[in-house]
Amino acid sequence: MQYRCIIFPVIITFLKGAFSEYCRAYWDASYVRQRGFNCPAKIRLVGKVDVYCCESLETPGDRECCNDRTRSVYHRDMTYGEELLKLYLPALVLAGMLVMFGILYSLMQPKNAEVKHEIIGD
Repeated sequence: MQYRCIIFPVIITFLKGAFSEYCRAYWDASYVRQRGFNCPAKIRLVGKVDVYCCESLETPGDRECCNDRTRSVYHRDMTYGEELLKLYLPALVLAGMLVMFGILYSLMQPKNAEVKHEIIGD
């Protein structure tokens, strides 16, 4: 019962960070190392992230969260199709493996004609 108080906040924190873009640590214009931070994200039905890690417009060299994909530090050169492929590729691989194992399992099963039943007589 008391572990529930610890586990749920940890799970919520993990999920909150899993659905956001992370701005990695960087050196600003004054050569001061800035820590990395998460940008809050909104997930749409197609899986597109609305908030990106961008270069700051006010202070060059700094980073901030923005929702303009063209200013993104990490997704600037990526097309939307590549972004979707990167998002859904693990699910496609797992689904393909599941189908492959299903087909192999059905091929390894003996056919009805191959099954030999022994009749025990009196």
